[in-house]
Order: sequence, then structure tokens, then C-alpha cells
Amino acid sequence: MRNGGTVDLHSHRNAQLSAVFYVLTDPAIESGELEFEAPDDYFSHVMAIPYRDAAVSGGVFAPLPHRLLLFPSDLRHRVLPYEGSSPRYSVSYDLAITTAPGKGREMRTPHPMDWVPLGS
Repeated sequence: MRNGGTVDLHSHRNAQLSAVFYVLTDPAIESGELEFEAPDDYFSHVMAIPYRDAAVSGGVFAPLPHRLLLFPSDLRHRVLPYEGSSPRYSVSYDLAITTAPGKGREMRTPHPMDWVPLGS
């Protein structure tokens, strides 16, 4: 990402887990943060407190060198404008939980007993 770069608010509905790894950043440049946005009841199935209370960082994370952020793929997020003079490099990816052929159903998270290990 170069000066002025941004990514609009979006989610990744094709996966269950998303990630970003910051390969090269300048920690002195305080811009280009990853910001999450969720309704207050987003984590209601696993937490007894509202999202706004759980997100102690306000849902904003600085792009620090070698930082890895993992988050639910359906959690809406954006990259705030980057205001640096040097390029910043990050890698983002999605993980989809799948089952062995013939087991489970597409686009439904299978029972953990049916998960296929990475690399098999």
C-alpha cells in the first residue's frame, strides 16, 4: 500500500477465518490501521457482553511489523487511509473449513471431528 491507499468496508463471506500479516511496515507512521465494525450483538452467541465493550482497542489495530491478525471472515472491516511515504507490505488470506470428499455439506461448518488437517 502506498500513500493515500485505503480499503473500503467489507467482509469475506467465502470463508470462516481471515488473516492479515504485516510483512514490512514503518511503526513510526501512525496510519493505515485495520478497523473492525460489528453490531453490539455480533458475539452474543459466545460472549455475555456487547461487542463495543469487548473491543478494548475500539476495534482498531495498528499495522505493526510481523503482526498477525486473525478474525472471523464475516466480521466487517476496512483499512483506514495510509499516509506514509514508503511502501507498506502485507499478506491477507482466508481459510475455509472443509470436509473430506463425501462428508458434510458445502458452505456449512462441519463438526470438528470431520475437519481435514491442513497439508493433507
